[in-house]
Amino acid sequence: MMTSQLNLQISYNIRQIMTIFFLVVFILLYLVSLIIEPFQLVDVCFFLLILFIFFLSRKNYVINAGTLTLVYSRLSIKDIISNCKYSILYSTLAVVFLSLSGILNIYDPQGTGLSLGFNNVNQLGFYLAFLAILFTFRIGEQNSMITLKYNRYNITFLVFVVIFEFLIIQDNTAGVMVLFFYLASLFKTIANYLKPLIIILPIVLTIFAYWAGFHYFQYHFLETIDSIVTRRIFIWNHYLTNFPLTKFGTNRQADPNFINGAFDGAYIYYGIFYGIVILSVLLIGLALTNYKLVKSNQVILLILIISLEIVGFSENALFAYVQSPGLIFAFLGYFPGYFRRDNTIEENTLYRRRS
Repeated sequence: MMTSQLNLQISYNIRQIMTIFFLVVFILLYLVSLIIEPFQLVDVCFFLLILFIFFLSRKNYVINAGTLTLVYSRLSIKDIISNCKYSILYSTLAVVFLSLSGILNIYDPQGTGLSLGFNNVNQLGFYLAFLAILFTFRIGEQNSMITLKYNRYNITFLVFVVIFEFLIIQDNTAGVMVLFFYLASLFKTIANYLKPLIIILPIVLTIFAYWAGFHYFQYHFLETIDSIVTRRIFIWNHYLTNFPLTKFGTNRQADPNFINGAFDGAYIYYGIFYGIVILSVLLIGLALTNYKLVKSNQVILLILIISLEIVGFSENALFAYVQSPGLIFAFLGYFPGYFRRDNTIEENTLYRRRS
């Protein structure tokens, strides 16, 4: 709900108080988890890494996401997926209800698209696409292996979402995310031939995004790609030209006078505003997660994360922990053994105690 129009109606000071409140909640949850499972060496190392990056960058984002990851590291993959599915479902329904009730606007603040209470059409499109995928997940009781289940309800919802994405709100990125996920799940055996590329996919996408942003006016084919991703590359060129990359990002705000201040594309956005160091930590974490999922043959979860990584090329949801588990999975990649096939609450705890 923090990405809805409610956020625009709240003052900066209140948003800061909310940020501190959520951080305190994360810390309390983690302290409660220590009653069940004692502090482990991996927790200490990760905690020190987060503190080190935080004191260098002074970004609240780092300490919030890091503390939340420590909480999630105590849960099974099944619980993380379930948490994301139902929190996004209930929040989306609440925002849509507030919109249809007249409390929030049906259209985005610019009045250019149907957003049903969210700040922009892309946020609504992403949440619906993500839910359409998660509602087909079946996660084993005895292990964390994910398979897909289809019934008339989730198939109907899936068809509705695809039609809604492409024809009504015209959010092509979210629509492509859904289509890519299900096509990839049908032809998942091809992944065996693409393992090296899959592992480094987020790094490859990042390199291409920066290359395209810096060379936008030098190659005609980039303009063609730019038209497909709704002028993202043109926007990147503007920000890369006016916001030079630094170790820990800039404190300047997005330019409100440039295309309504719009700036999408996780690899570019987080590189500029959070810096090369934080972006590198996230990319290495995603690569580690991809590698571990390939190794443990967690194909469906791997396809989900790849889908988020592809969306990250043109949207910010990949690293926005209030929108998707992409950042959490990136950080969990640093935890030895987390993405094993037998990752249940009990097995995860036993593994951590043995290690």
